[in-house]
Amino acid sequence: MKIQTHHAPQAGIVFLITLIVTSMFCLISLGSYLAMSSAENAMVMRSLAWNAALPLAEAGVEEVLSHVTKNTANYALDNWTFNGTNYSRPSRPLTNGYYNVSFTGSPGSLLTITSTGYGLWKGNSYASRTVQVIAQSGSTIPRAVGMIAKNQINFAGTLVIDSYNSTNALYSSNGQYDPAKRGDRATVETPLFFTLGGNSRVYGSVATGPNGSITVKGNSKVGDMAWIKGPNKGIQSGHSTNNFNSAIPDVVLPYTSAAAPASGTVANTTYNYVLDGGNYMAPSLDAGGGNTSMIVTAPSVLVVTGPLSLANVVFAPGATLDLFIATPSISFSPTIQGMTGSQVVTPIQFRVWGLPSCTSMDMTGKDSFTGMIYAPEADIQARGNADFYGSCTANTFLMNGTFDFHYDEATASYTPGGTTFQIMSWAEK
Repeated sequence: MKIQTHHAPQAGIVFLITLIVTSMFCLISLGSYLAMSSAENAMVMRSLAWNAALPLAEAGVEEVLSHVTKNTANYALDNWTFNGTNYSRPSRPLTNGYYNVSFTGSPGSLLTITSTGYGLWKGNSYASRTVQVIAQSGSTIPRAVGMIAKNQINFAGTLVIDSYNSTNALYSSNGQYDPAKRGDRATVETPLFFTLGGNSRVYGSVATGPNGSITVKGNSKVGDMAWIKGPNKGIQSGHSTNNFNSAIPDVVLPYTSAAAPASGTVANTTYNYVLDGGNYMAPSLDAGGGNTSMIVTAPSVLVVTGPLSLANVVFAPGATLDLFIATPSISFSPTIQGMTGSQVVTPIQFRVWGLPSCTSMDMTGKDSFTGMIYAPEADIQARGNADFYGSCTANTFLMNGTFDFHYDEATASYTPGGTTFQIMSWAEK
């Protein structure tokens, strides 16, 4: 008897199982590969979107730079709004993305620009990049060219307006005004009305705007040195114009809080206020009454919001002071001096800024002021042997009695905040 063994069916089953297992492994491998490929593709697409977000953010910065360059005196224009401390505009959609941008700061100050770009990469998902830029905005305040008024100028009595240059020995002595070296480069400018009467003398030129007018009365004269010394009256040919058109923007508060200045002793002398550099803010500046004293030892900025009375301000070598005044009405003529008798303080070291609330300044008696005043809302009256050394911009000027205004040409070299827009830092956050 023969017994036969059949292996074929078992071999078939093994083959079938092997085939099934192999197919499963293949499917798993294929699925893993497809999943990996999909993830890699997503990563590539997100990377592309992330790379695209940076130029979108930079486009926002570029828009701010263009905006503040165009609108130098008012940033709340061209669809930009001001809220609290920020200027902002609606999102700007671009191809495959958009950006949001805002900035803080004011004309003539440091601006902080923050721009975030959003690159589209999947559905409604975006990759974002943020750029922050700190820049110095260009100044909107015109250069000091002598005496400027937003509105009317009225000169009467015995008035002398001439020039000198505290940085040029040909037109000054040890940096100070010298009558023997005075020049005829003073300018008096207003867009509106100008009345020159009495025995007024302007060694230089006068200017109004296209719709303004100049009225010359009495023995008043305007012209160069030789012409004024001669038997002439009125305005010398070529020393008047009607093309004055400079903008005269208001002063902007540089900050809203800072430490108050304190009293102290410097070089064995006690002062009511000592400014050692940096920013200060005070509700008043009259700790010593009519004898209030101050010393400035390093470049300083001081905002005064209330009563102000200064008898003298002492400057250390190289020190400067920007004094912002909010007080509505002041009588202002402190003695300006150096720490030693030989140290000369020039007008460019003392800059007075009248905020819009400062509407009246008075100089009387034998007052003498050395410095630069920019107070475009203030009406300035000067009379009774007062002297002014430097440059001045105001709303109106009313001058009678005896008053001498000596324009320091060196003040024209100073412009707060610089004259052009300058990038200070550029960083990706």
